[in-house]
Amino acid sequence: MLRTLARSSLRFAPRATMAPTMAPLTMMRLNHTLIKGSIPDKYSNKYTLKFTEDHDWVAFHEDGVAFIGITKYAAEALGDATFVEVEEAGNEIEKDDAFGNVESVKATNDIIAPFDFEVVESNFDVADTPSLINKEPNGNGYLAKVKPIEGAEETEGLLTAEEYDEFLKNAH
Repeated sequence: MLRTLARSSLRFAPRATMAPTMAPLTMMRLNHTLIKGSIPDKYSNKYTLKFTEDHDWVAFHEDGVAFIGITKYAAEALGDATFVEVEEAGNEIEKDDAFGNVESVKATNDIIAPFDFEVVESNFDVADTPSLINKEPNGNGYLAKVKPIEGAEETEGLLTAEEYDEFLKNAH
């Protein structure tokens, strides 16, 4: 069940995909690292950062926990976030199912699970303060801390930073 915590206005943005609102790649500053000192960065000393073609990032930590958020590219393309909905802890999410939603002045986008996982902890700070998605998308603006379900192919179809850059260049 999705938990709704904050809605900054009663106005709803129409459902849209992000592709039509994406700014030209040359205008974007590509930075594919977690913000130093952010919760996903401080969680452990070693993690592997991967990306999806839906413009999400996943930081896999050594103990099997992962953090999921949207990329800076996605945050800039969405514009000012006005509402964020995140899945509650304890729920199991299947690959390709929505586990959250981000509404902005430009669009409404479901956040799609890149692999099967259980939500360990939801980031309700981002639901309470949607602008955190824009200020720190690759840091404290993460959506959830998750644990891949045993046997799930968590890295299948995910991209390295270099592959994500190439994907962005070819998409425009």
